Amino acid sequence: MFFATHVDPLIGTEGGGNTFPGATTPFGVVRLSPDTDLKNPSGYDSRGKIVGFSHTHVSGVGVPKYGNILVMPADAAAGPGAKSRKTAERAAPGYYRVTLQDYNISAELTATRHVGVHRYRFGDGSKPRVLVDVGHTLYGGAAPGMSSGGSKSVGGRVYVDPARGEIRGFGIYEGGWSPGRWTVYFALRPEGGIKKYGVWKQDSLGRKKLRHGVRASGGKNIGAFFEPALSGGTRSVVVKVGISFMGVHQARHYIDREARGWDFDAVKREAAAGWENQLSKITVEGGTGEQKKIFYSALYHSFLMPTDMTGENPYFNFPVESYHDDYFCLWDTFRTVHPLLTLVETRRNTRMMRTLVDIYRQKGWMPDGWTGGSEGYHQVGTSGDVVMADSFVKGLDGIDYETAYRAMVKNAEKKSPDPRHIGRLGIAQYKKLGYVPFGYNNSVSRTLEYAHNDYAISVLAGGLGKTQDARKYLRRSLNYRKLWDASSGFMRGRYATGGWIVPFDPDRWEHWGTHFYEGNAWHWSWFVPHDMAGLIGLHGGEENFVARLEEMLLRHYNPGNEPDMNNAWLFNYAGRPDRTQHWTRKLLENYNSTRAGIPGNDDAGALSAWYVFAALGFYPVAGQDVYLLSRPLFRRAKVHLESGHDFVIETHGEGGYIESATLDGRALDRAWLTHAEIAGGGTLKLVAGPSRTTWAARQRPPSVSTSGRPEGAFAGGRF
Repeated sequence: MFFATHVDPLIGTEGGGNTFPGATTPFGVVRLSPDTDLKNPSGYDSRGKIVGFSHTHVSGVGVPKYGNILVMPADAAAGPGAKSRKTAERAAPGYYRVTLQDYNISAELTATRHVGVHRYRFGDGSKPRVLVDVGHTLYGGAAPGMSSGGSKSVGGRVYVDPARGEIRGFGIYEGGWSPGRWTVYFALRPEGGIKKYGVWKQDSLGRKKLRHGVRASGGKNIGAFFEPALSGGTRSVVVKVGISFMGVHQARHYIDREARGWDFDAVKREAAAGWENQLSKITVEGGTGEQKKIFYSALYHSFLMPTDMTGENPYFNFPVESYHDDYFCLWDTFRTVHPLLTLVETRRNTRMMRTLVDIYRQKGWMPDGWTGGSEGYHQVGTSGDVVMADSFVKGLDGIDYETAYRAMVKNAEKKSPDPRHIGRLGIAQYKKLGYVPFGYNNSVSRTLEYAHNDYAISVLAGGLGKTQDARKYLRRSLNYRKLWDASSGFMRGRYATGGWIVPFDPDRWEHWGTHFYEGNAWHWSWFVPHDMAGLIGLHGGEENFVARLEEMLLRHYNPGNEPDMNNAWLFNYAGRPDRTQHWTRKLLENYNSTRAGIPGNDDAGALSAWYVFAALGFYPVAGQDVYLLSRPLFRRAKVHLESGHDFVIETHGEGGYIESATLDGRALDRAWLTHAEIAGGGTLKLVAGPSRTTWAARQRPPSVSTSGRPEGAFAGGRF
């Protein structure tokens, strides 16, 4: 193993990164990880006591989901709610280990795609008991505008089958980021079978009394317990738990197919090998040991979600070839995660896009968030529009773009019956006025996002030969101009009558506020990724733009905030790629290899994938055929594209500024590349020096205002 040794899954478990440290496989259904008594959306707070190991989690999210089928090894005196202090904690891809101090138990976890495999070593003299909590769900703070931050159990059934050496059942849950219900079925098999056993059910007073010798229980907060049949003087036991969203029979099938026998170490090796293969998609040379650790841990976190639930889809009433869940959420991941997957997991990302189209077929709307088989709470834009446009301009085949286009147009034209989960809030006013006015929350953020979403529609419309639609939505993509306040130099909200909303404080940070979503005017006033030339014009020219952008990055930049993600690369549009080179290197320093090493909520890998791109030295402008260049972190990097080609980035010289560049031996004097230039394979060679240069200062990346059409959308100049 080489690449996996650089990964620490504990990075991001503190400091608000909200990652989980447990065992899983790339995009796997089972994410077997410790949950603690101190609440966190990932289930894990390193300061807390462990309450058990549950099999379903999401990574880097601000609102909890899942945490289902919790298993807790303890002793014979323990009952529901048992917990323990921890020590000797270690994590690696596909593996987690900890000692439960209060019970003197060593616990190890590994996983296949659908099976969690536990190994417990009990201290001498203890009488072991294993608790199986079917009613357990995750918890955390409520998101603004949501009635509850956590999910809850609403029903289930558990059955102990000592003759078969199995505990099986299901739990029904609801809530969290999405309000819908989901059911998790399980089959649990301990090595050596089941000795003593029983069940519990919470009564009307909240008590969970153990019922020894009873085999079945049904209701909300239920569970079972057993004493493992240790034999031959051994103090260890392996426990296998199959997980399915379809039925107990399928959970059993997964155990039989994916985790035969009782060789814990063999499963662990297979999980590690899977991760080694996944992480080898990008190789880097040079840099420090810590930089490689941060890089490969970020790459690891980019390969967790959306979850590959192919064969596990109880939600659709028509058959599908593949199915992914836990888009959590596209508003975060459209910027970095999906563009990364387009390069190194092309077929998988294609299947993810097909799932979004299938959700539209099933539900009538294409979601921004989707988890547990239902729409998540909507953020401010219809970001499915952007990932579809991004897939189209980068040539992903096998997607029904005509149906996707209908979904995108519906977002742009129809009033949503439930704008907290689908569609665009205030769309009628946006269509009438060209902006979302006062009276709708996040009115400025919504207007800017809707304009960008309209640009994405124009991309697909043009590519599908819908020229009139392409022109219409391209015009609408310029609606950002209607919120530009030249007197203050910020994007600013308006009343429906046209006047500016007062009072206005550009430093005031808002979440579900009047003007902005997760930010303030300093963060959002740059979000015009499709028409940076137009935005530069509103600033009065490139010199003013550069000065203002410098101030933003120096005083207001938030590394954990999605609207800020593009900002360090925007100098390329103003003829100052040297400042992009300076700032991207500086902003990489916001990450480190500690448990608090991700500078904010990882947002399903969005921040991690940002680091991957910034370290490689090129950054996607989602929805466009453009990658913006910066100074790479490593001396040499090789991206193994799914097409079979390799894209190599070599940097010669130790300075922080690019002096010259060649692409496949030809001089390159622009600070951007197209997808074809990367996806076709080749070598980008950069020469770096210690001082600012004028390299790539004359050519600007494309913008709507300069090209007059969506970049990459049309062949033969049909627009």
